[in-house]
Formats: sequence, structure tokens, C-alpha cells
Amino acid sequence: MAFVDLGLLLLGLILVAKSSELAVKSLVKIAHVFGLSEFTISFLVIGVASVLPELSLGITSALEGTPALGLGIIFGSNIADLTIILGIVAIYAGGIKVESKSVSSNLPLLLLTALPVALIFDGELSRLDGAILLLAFLLHAGRLAREHGSLQKSIQHIKQHRSDFFDQSVIAVASIGVLFLAAYLVSNVAIRISQTLAFPVVVVGVLIALGTCLPELSFSIQSLRKNHPELGLGDIVGNVITDSTATLGVIALVQPIRGSESALIAGGLMVAASVLAIIFMKTGARLSKREGVILIGAYLAFLIAELSAIF
Repeated sequence: MAFVDLGLLLLGLILVAKSSELAVKSLVKIAHVFGLSEFTISFLVIGVASVLPELSLGITSALEGTPALGLGIIFGSNIADLTIILGIVAIYAGGIKVESKSVSSNLPLLLLTALPVALIFDGELSRLDGAILLLAFLLHAGRLAREHGSLQKSIQHIKQHRSDFFDQSVIAVASIGVLFLAAYLVSNVAIRISQTLAFPVVVVGVLIALGTCLPELSFSIQSLRKNHPELGLGDIVGNVITDSTATLGVIALVQPIRGSESALIAGGLMVAASVLAIIFMKTGARLSKREGVILIGAYLAFLIAELSAIF
């Protein structure tokens, strides 16, 4: 039975990765139809769309009565994004130049990753806490939209590309539907595995979270190949901020999340990963290969810490 569950878990994660990748591509094309800038597309559209795996897994786990699984997946996904994913991208690119605009206006916002950790410190991420997280995301997204968007321009683009807008909307809706079905499969199998092995659900979520980061890794590598490193960087940063606020906010509204020692440890490590990434990207306005190696090492240390806590 354990091997069957592991096989189903792998199948579910593959479906999550493939369907979310298709959804992201469609949403990016829709964003182009709206006439949004590359900066807005990278941070708002792609960054938000990339959280679909975590969001789908979080909602399904909350509906199943185990929101702690979603919490573990989100904390684990954010840690992976800020360490091993960012590290792989930096090594692949031979170093990433970080524009001053990104450093000054985007990176400090990673401090939003500390907000859910602070809110769950009293033992629960309540529905009120979920509303606070959603409000924080909306305020942040609204600020970016005002700075980098134009409603009149978007309306004109939609009128000129109605056919593309309809086609991509159908593909996006279909792929998101498959994504949620796959997430339901992963959620159920993960719960069974945690019960069989007597692991905390949060820890199981943290361990399978790496699979949900595949869309960010794939998109960032593609951006580097096309000489748009800032696009990939915006995707990773946008994903982390959206997961820490909007995604966790939705999960908490569906089902309040009880805190635990494992959750607080994972949350603290997530904040530490945010600080480390910010320091590296601010140093010389460049994320070097050496710093990428350090980030990957930090993720491996995190995994060892999680596994040692279990055994």
C-alpha cells in the first residue's frame, strides 16, 4: 500500500506541475492581451498564477479538514523558492544582475513572509488572520497595479484581441480544473502517508512542497534563455509574497489552521530564507553563483533539520 501511495503521490505532483505550467502560459498570454507591462506580468500575473499548485493543495486539504497540510506546503514551497530554486537559477545564469528598481521596491516586501508567522504565534491562524493576510495582499497588489498598469490601455488591448482572450481563457479554466483534481489526489494521498508513517501533517507538507515549485523553476530558466532574468526573479518574489498572504489567507478563511511546534519552526526558517535572499540580492545588486551555491546548501540544511526532527 505504501508503494501504491507513493506512486499516486508522484502522479499527482506531475499532474499538478504540468497543469499549472499550462495555466501559467495561458494567463501570461491573457496578460499580454490586457497590455500589461513586463514588470507587472512578472510580479503580479506570473507570480500570482504560479501559486496555483499551493493554492489548490491548500484549499483541498482545508476542505478535507487538514489545513495544516496546506500550511506546511506553503512554508516549504517558500523556503524552496528562496533557496534552492533561486540558487539553481543563479548558478544556471552565472549570476543575476538585480536592477536597482527591483531591490528598492520589491525585495523589502519579502518581509510579508513574516506576517503569517506572527499571526500564528498565538496558536492559530484564524479566519480574522486570514482576512488580514488577504487585505495585505490586496493593498500590495493595488499599489503595483497603480504604479505599472493602465486601465484604459488594457480595455483597448482586449477589444483588439478578443479571439485570443477567449481561447486562452478556455485553456486557463480547463487547466486549472485539472490542477484542482490533481491537488485533491495529492492531498488525500499525503494525509494517508502521514497517518501510515506517523509523521506530523505539516512536516509531510513541507517535504512534498518542492514539487509545487516546478512552475517557478521552469519559467525562470526559460526567462534566462530569452535574456529576461528580471522576469524570472519577479516570478519567484511574486510567488513567495502571494503564498504568504493571499494563499494562506484563503486557506484560513476556509478552515482555521492550528499552530504547532513544527509549523513555527518551518515559519521561522521561511523568514530566515527571506532575509538571506534579500541580503544576497542587495549585495552589489547581483546574485552571484557563489551565493546561489550557499542558497542551495541552506535548503539542504533545512531538509536535514526537518528529517532529524522526525527521526
